Amino acid sequence: MSTTDRDLPVRMRERADAEQLPADHDLRQRADALDLAVVGHFASPPTVSVAQLVGAWARARTAWCAHTGEALL
Repeated sequence: MSTTDRDLPVRMRERADAEQLPADHDLRQRADALDLAVVGHFASPPTVSVAQLVGAWARARTAWCAHTGEALL
């Protein structure tokens, strides 16, 4: 995972703030879900599996790319 991917939720919220997107916007919701998944995965004991973490990341990345026009791959 690259540095930009680790910063994905931060970038998503910064973009949402800059564009004054509402709290229920997909960018904000996916950023929150990814943060929760990361916390759950690294909890002791883990409450989020690797598959769930990757799924949360994929949904966040897809939302980011759909909103910004950035290439998914």
